Amino acid sequence: ALLGTTRMRVINVETASSLTINPCGTYTWGETEDYNVNIVPCIPVTLTAQPANTSVTCGGNTSFSVTATGSIPTYIWQFRTSATAAWQVVAGAPYSGFTTNTLTITNATTTLNGYQYRVQYAGGCTSTDFSSAGTLTINPIVAVVTPVSATLCQGGVQQLSITNIASPAAASVTANSTFTTPLAIPDGSPVGINNAIPVTVPAGAVVTGVSVRVSGTHQWYGDLVMALRAPNGRIINLNYYLGVTGGPGATTVFTNTVISSTGTVSLGTATTPFTGTFRADLAPAAGVGGNGNGGPTGFIPNETTWAPLITPNTAANASGNWTIAMYDGFAPDAGALANWSITVNYVIGAPATGIYTGPAGTIFTDAA
Repeated sequence: ALLGTTRMRVINVETASSLTINPCGTYTWGETEDYNVNIVPCIPVTLTAQPANTSVTCGGNTSFSVTATGSIPTYIWQFRTSATAAWQVVAGAPYSGFTTNTLTITNATTTLNGYQYRVQYAGGCTSTDFSSAGTLTINPIVAVVTPVSATLCQGGVQQLSITNIASPAAASVTANSTFTTPLAIPDGSPVGINNAIPVTVPAGAVVTGVSVRVSGTHQWYGDLVMALRAPNGRIINLNYYLGVTGGPGATTVFTNTVISSTGTVSLGTATTPFTGTFRADLAPAAGVGGNGNGGPTGFIPNETTWAPLITPNTAANASGNWTIAMYDGFAPDAGALANWSITVNYVIGAPATGIYTGPAGTIFTDAA
């Protein structure tokens, strides 16, 4: 193949004879499609960053990575149990990403202490080679008791708590839409619009909830129906004509309107511009009262609760494309989606455990 761009043009035209089809020209009915392939020089793969030694507290997450330049790099991670042991191919838990440039270790245990890791790499014009090795050190969990000391009167009560670096911590990940021009919502059409946002939840996280934030303008927001599809394909209705009411509508906007799995307030009881946190209407597939489906074409709800969207409540299940879809049920009016975001809430880490000891009579064994 010659270096540079090669183009294939495909033309499909309604005509009496194929002999009248030209590479360049005009026609009444048909379609022209161009496909380009760019042939570039093959560059040998080289590593510009090697795996570094790393340490992590028992039960924590860590990673080894390399940085490569060159054409079509491929990666296969390997490990050995000590500096003199035989190399083996990495596969399965607690590892992930073992054919990418970053190897992730989740919930590392003390059995991995002293393990070494390297990557076998190759390329489009590069034979197999190996990186240097990085060593993993597993540090023991250090428990922290709060308070360290206390002074109290006889007969008083002092609560103690124990935590460590692996104790569960609440966190969230938010991903925002990237389109810069508002997406026009077709007037009175069940087809509507949709937009997907990719989300990555950290490995080891336990998902606890989801919320959607929406902003946009419309001449009559009471005509809108919104749905949400999770990466696992489960779909729920977010808003059905402002709270399954078919109205009362609004002639302004949604401004940072949050619809959450923990929301309790109905949009039907709110007033424009609907800024705040609300519950999902969770209308069924066929909608309510004969006013149309609970989502636009291709996004008909197949669930009526949030739970199936985050079941199982793992990072893998919640990672991927989350898609919002909406349609305008009645004409004439017009509107557009300005932007939206998806937030996935989670906790990550293992609970702290311990056994309290002290002078006889000072430690209660009955938690009640």
